[in-house]
Amino acid sequence: MSAITGGSLPDAVNELTGIIDLLQIQVTEDAPVVEKAIRDIAVPDGCSIVVDMDEKMVVNPATTLKPGMKLLVATEPTASREIVEILTGNQ
Repeated sequence: MSAITGGSLPDAVNELTGIIDLLQIQVTEDAPVVEKAIRDIAVPDGCSIVVDMDEKMVVNPATTLKPGMKLLVATEPTASREIVEILTGNQ
């Protein structure tokens, strides 16, 4: 088991895993993923939807995405734009 002490979470994640972007993304009403489970959407390689910030819980493959949901997403920088488009419908 590892413990992160001091510093910020983004700095700790970068130190442990290399370069990663942590994004807070709000699912929009017109996003194509609304009412779908995470397991049923095409999450790009290098991305993980990690936390439902509204419910303050780690998500799982069965988590259904709702309009207005605020998600914490860990992503490689090359996939950041794609995951934002998927979760918001904005291109």
